[in-house]
Amino acid sequence: MRRVLLDTNALLYLLSPSLGTLPEAARNAIEGAEYVFISGISLFEIGQKVRVGKLPIAESVVRALPETAAQSGIHVVAVSPSVLLEASLLQWAHRDPFDRIIAATAKEENAVLISSDVVLSRDADVLGLRGVIWG
Repeated sequence: MRRVLLDTNALLYLLSPSLGTLPEAARNAIEGAEYVFISGISLFEIGQKVRVGKLPIAESVVRALPETAAQSGIHVVAVSPSVLLEASLLQWAHRDPFDRIIAATAKEENAVLISSDVVLSRDADVLGLRGVIWG
């Protein structure tokens, strides 16, 4: 089964094209996947950005994100204790907790990660990820 995990930015671009567009490689990976999902931490990250004013464009849709994702065929996986532990123990200098949890989720779920984050892409091998796709 080909599993694809969307990073928070990929989720936003997929559901709100006014924020940006997904590159063709990312769109193709999503369309060819049998299972597309996000980590529940992405919902928290979006909510935080809306709350502090860094993502005002999403303010009107943030509460409907779980339903919107489901209607688009995107599953939300809960952040498990094993993912949290893995995220905390990753031998990775990157300190962003959202990125650490998303990377650990991709690793645990054996999923390809769709992300524009160049740090995640650069460090995919070190993190033990199947791969990172963007453009």
